[in-house]
Amino acid sequence: MKRILIALLVCCIANFTEAKSTNQLINEVTQKFTSIKNFKSDIDIHFNIPSINISEMKGKVFYASPNKFKIKLSGVAFLPKQNPFELFNLLKDSSTYLAVMVGNEKIRNINCSVISILPKSDQDIVMEKLWINADNKTIMKSEITTKSNGTLKADYFYASMNNTALPDKILFSIDLNKFKLPKMIAVDLNSTKKNNSSSTKKDVGAIEFNFLNYIINKGVDAKDLKD
Repeated sequence: MKRILIALLVCCIANFTEAKSTNQLINEVTQKFTSIKNFKSDIDIHFNIPSINISEMKGKVFYASPNKFKIKLSGVAFLPKQNPFELFNLLKDSSTYLAVMVGNEKIRNINCSVISILPKSDQDIVMEKLWINADNKTIMKSEITTKSNGTLKADYFYASMNNTALPDKILFSIDLNKFKLPKMIAVDLNSTKKNNSSSTKKDVGAIEFNFLNYIINKGVDAKDLKD
């Protein structure tokens, strides 16, 4: 009986230690992004959405903490329902979710900790899954499963901004069976220019954000964040 109690105690301690370590890693990731009070950059956007021809777009991105985000493109309105960095705000309050370390996996030859995030309250987000580079505290990949829009997958690429939480590229993969495109973008859907790339599956689309010429913590004009 004594051995069973000791085994249970060891198991409880191990689970508590793992949970603490998981939450600490998430906290380090969010703190790294929190150090960015504002930024602006150029952006190139590429679309690969089956049956819809949308030309490449160029414009400017503006961000101010905690959650003000705007993309401005010449002659076209591109309106994300949520900004691509909303994930960091969702992770700030650890009391609203349960974080579970589910393993390790290599993403583009980088060892990553795989963490599942389960919201404690009933909301549109059912689950989040993160692949985190524990060495430099950056998110390499995410999968967000929602009731309304299916699963949104994103891959994050770091190059010139490797020492910050800001990616040089984000590649979104979209479940077109559930994703409500009008909520994401308002563009000229009658564009005649063909997209050179092709989707591997008809029910999967992709949107690629390329960020260039970041200017960080130098201030952003309030007018640039207005609709």
